[in-house]
Amino acid sequence: MDKATDFATRAREIQDFRCVRFDALPDIPLYMDQVISIVENSLSVFASGESEKILSPSMVNNYVKQKVLPPPQNKRYTREHVAYLLCICILKKVLSIAQIQRLLDLQRQFWPVESAYNRFCGEVEAALSTAFSDDGSLPSPKKGEADSIRLLRAAALSFAHRVYLEQRLLSLDAAE
Repeated sequence: MDKATDFATRAREIQDFRCVRFDALPDIPLYMDQVISIVENSLSVFASGESEKILSPSMVNNYVKQKVLPPPQNKRYTREHVAYLLCICILKKVLSIAQIQRLLDLQRQFWPVESAYNRFCGEVEAALSTAFSDDGSLPSPKKGEADSIRLLRAAALSFAHRVYLEQRLLSLDAAE
């Protein structure tokens, strides 16, 4: 398979990515290793290599210490924790932890976790579709659109374009 075909295959895989919606996340208390497995499996399409860790126990502990993630109850995590971690792992490619915390705090002001997370999923999927489309055009902001939604869309588009850039550069490097 040539490099252009390899990039096209990766682009299709990424464009076909679908976030696990809130209702599909496990609704039972989970241990740390289960949470990490869910996040790693859900976001594996974005790993740049087999050895790249998307999430580790120390990362989760740091997110809790920095108050980006609520603390677990009796060392068990809920679907809300998994939703937050999926968002954090996507956004950390383009934002600092402080910026992620600010964005999540802003979303929490306007939306329940389930609604905010599902909206985030839709924005990420649309952004990936845009970034990997043939024309790569960006959607125009809608008149009167709330700042919280525009910021979420900007973060999702930043992530999608970063993934596109990484994949395109990898394919060019492999061609040399």
